[in-house]
Amino acid sequence: MITQSDKNMGGVDRFDQMLKSYFSKHRNKKWTVKFSIYIIHMLIHNSYVLYKEYSKYPKKVKKHLQYRMDLIEYLSEFNEFNFNYEHCTLTNGP
Repeated sequence: MITQSDKNMGGVDRFDQMLKSYFSKHRNKKWTVKFSIYIIHMLIHNSYVLYKEYSKYPKKVKKHLQYRMDLIEYLSEFNEFNFNYEHCTLTNGP
């Protein structure tokens, strides 16, 4: 008898396998830094899974490493000099 958790174990195993490939070997004693880096890697991996799932052209999906490199390049373009603040609005409640 296969339980629900056993059915989803494949995704967890794949995430752990990819995490080993891209996780920094740098040792840090602070658990908060380790946890933050882990969360960032998890977010990137989950966004890649969604990218693959909802791609309009499944045969042209980028490899995981290329996806990460493109994401880093895209995010590094944002800084205080080229960020468009006009699209960011704050509200004071409902």
